[in-house]
Amino acid sequence: MVADRYGMKAHTEVVHADLIRLVPQMIYHMDEPADPFAAGVFLASRLAAKHVKVVLSGDGGDENFAGYDRYRGQRLIDIYSLLPRWLRASVLKRLADAIPESFGYNSVAQKARWLSDLSLCKPSERYAESFSYLRFRPKHKEELFSAASRARLEDADSTGKILELFDSERAEDIVDRMLFTDLMTRMPDHLLAIGDRMSMAHSVEARPVLSDAKIVEFAASIPAHLKLKNGELKHMLKAVASRYLPKQVLARPKQGFTFPLGRWMRTELRSFLTTLAERSRFVEHGIFSAEYVRRITNEHLTGRADHNYRLWILINLEFWYRSFMDAESLESQHEHINALVQ
Repeated sequence: MVADRYGMKAHTEVVHADLIRLVPQMIYHMDEPADPFAAGVFLASRLAAKHVKVVLSGDGGDENFAGYDRYRGQRLIDIYSLLPRWLRASVLKRLADAIPESFGYNSVAQKARWLSDLSLCKPSERYAESFSYLRFRPKHKEELFSAASRARLEDADSTGKILELFDSERAEDIVDRMLFTDLMTRMPDHLLAIGDRMSMAHSVEARPVLSDAKIVEFAASIPAHLKLKNGELKHMLKAVASRYLPKQVLARPKQGFTFPLGRWMRTELRSFLTTLAERSRFVEHGIFSAEYVRRITNEHLTGRADHNYRLWILINLEFWYRSFMDAESLESQHEHINALVQ
């Protein structure tokens, strides 16, 4: 619709489960594991490279103008937490855990468990926990890493590093405190690094215009209630965008830049996932717990829980190890994937 409105050409690419074959190549360019967002940027950049050399990206829109569900969710948790803790920790938690998982983006089951679990955390720790909720929270790391590998870590407190920023005096309103924390952590360490490396993997220059220093400073000066207003995410940014974009675009439900990995892992990638879990380099070297890796793999495959983000990270780690520790060639890794994917 946007392309039609402004006389541009729209280009579409349909992605299938064979995305898994791109993992070694993506890690080669990233130098580190990454979550599914990296795959989306990699594929979009590959498509763009056929037509242009410079693109504009929207990185920073959510972090500057309050676009993530967890910003709105923190206030919802405060309201939910008015209920007695015993009720939330027993009856309501069991009800949330009993909701069937659909393996879709931001499913009802995920939202209900997110609300239930985080309401049981200390108020000062809720945002740090929400950062990693779908990935590896501190309690998951306790189970993932073996006792021997945990003993060798000098500083395993990732929560403290988040709270140091969240609890600083740089912002007062809780929304601004979340935005400030994201801008100091998630933006430079995650989004901007992924955007730069995945686009340059195809010799495309991505310019994140919403991360321009002047825009960031201006956004920081806007009162929080204009960014998140009556539960509407990115309220002010949408108000400005309404001058230029079709209403249908602005009214669309928020959708992450990701793929149905949870479903693919239970279907086309099932044998790949099972075999990889059994042959994990990290388990072999005593870094990860074999029992925990098997357990979350089985829970996902049997439909008991959606672990797709955690499993994707473990898959990335395996191929990162093969590339940078075993010095295994990309060709060899592709052959390995082909042998595992039916």
